Amino acid sequence: FSDDDSMSTTSSVRSITSSPVTLSRSNTHGLTPPASARSIGRSIIPDLSAAPIAVDKLEVDSAELDRKFESWFQSVAKESGTRMDGKTMCSGLALATQGLWATLSVPGEVNHKATKEGPESALLALAQSLQQQPKAMCNAIEGVIGEYLARLQLHVTRWLSECEPIAEEVADVVDWLLKETRPALERFELGAAEVAERRFWHWRSTADALECALLREWESRSCDEISRQIEAVYTAAPQASVEHLPGENARVHLALGILKSALRQWCAW
Repeated sequence: FSDDDSMSTTSSVRSITSSPVTLSRSNTHGLTPPASARSIGRSIIPDLSAAPIAVDKLEVDSAELDRKFESWFQSVAKESGTRMDGKTMCSGLALATQGLWATLSVPGEVNHKATKEGPESALLALAQSLQQQPKAMCNAIEGVIGEYLARLQLHVTRWLSECEPIAEEVADVVDWLLKETRPALERFELGAAEVAERRFWHWRSTADALECALLREWESRSCDEISRQIEAVYTAAPQASVEHLPGENARVHLALGILKSALRQWCAW
């Protein structure tokens, strides 16, 4: 396992990880949703005595939403007291997504209970209107989601550019998107489709672009860090912590451990 071998292996990791990035989730439109997701809409019982929500209640004031986003991210930055790392960024993103569900749950108001409940509470609030005005309400809802996602994408792009996060910090944000936010949006979409008998997909293109950008950044930063770590392994003395291995084998063992760690993270997504 020579220096050339280590660089070749690193290159192969870059090749392996770069391919799935371009696939993203844009091909999920034709897939059958899981039973748990399909049941959300059926569990929504509209309050037929309540007046339907007017479509204009879901209109977003762009300037006001910009101010809210700045406030959310400034508040978590002040709490951290240092540069905005991955965990801090995720806190700001979580506040923004809570704001999305609050906007959809109680148009024109901020309902903290609804904010905590997420997509399910939004479906309860919108169920009757979705039944009575399916096309208009789906268009309005898509507009709200689009406004929030566009700003989430902007703040993530700014964070990547200005804060120069390491691969592990980018992975924190990828986790937030793939394990929390995207599944919540998909539950909401599928539940609304059950109620309104209409589907809306436009939000997915922005989510796909954000996902691809984050995965590309993670891939690039991971490969750079792997290259530096493997170079350090082969320029330094064998690590004493690797027991029962001669010098060269110890270096191989450490290098493979570095590569396996990166691949484990990729497979987890």
